[in-house]
Amino acid sequence: MKNILPTIRFYTLKAVYPVLKLAGQIGKPEPKVTAEFYYEAVDKIQPGDVLLSKEDFRLTNLFIPGFWSHAAIAIDNKYVMEAVGKGVVKTPMVKWIMSKDHVLILRFKGIPSQIRAAAGLKAAEHEHEPYDYGFASGNAAWYCAELVWFAYEEVMKPNNPFELRETMGVKTVTPQDFADATDKLDVVAAFGGEGVRS
Repeated sequence: MKNILPTIRFYTLKAVYPVLKLAGQIGKPEPKVTAEFYYEAVDKIQPGDVLLSKEDFRLTNLFIPGFWSHAAIAIDNKYVMEAVGKGVVKTPMVKWIMSKDHVLILRFKGIPSQIRAAAGLKAAEHEHEPYDYGFASGNAAWYCAELVWFAYEEVMKPNNPFELRETMGVKTVTPQDFADATDKLDVVAAFGGEGVRS
């Protein structure tokens, strides 16, 4: 019998995620990110930047290893592409940043701006595709960090600065992996407490 853990995880998360998301919204306090941080960050953001975030009261944080629980990629300083429960969506930057408690904006070192911009556009090609509850690569569905990883994989083959690693029986990348890659990414802007590197 082949490893059934990925299948169990897929169906469990698909059933539980909407309930956890709704429960996390009930009684949720105002996000911590300030307008001052938004205006500081938006002036620095470039296409292809990697955006990490955490919302403190999201119950889905329990299923994601590390401090950072979500990843997105900038198309420009007005929009991000992200994979969320309803699939891959284009979200206004102001809405994305101002709904968070912690934000870390990163930029790949040594990668030309045109390549980074191409990665942002590559992610945008997947708008409206489904969310990947199985956290598996190569299945035409996307979880947040996978979308960012794949965008760079497509524009940098075979020199993607990241490799997928096995987690619970499938090859994955997590938002925390981007934060931990201090040799590959520089901090553009950061807001928050624990887990923010400078």
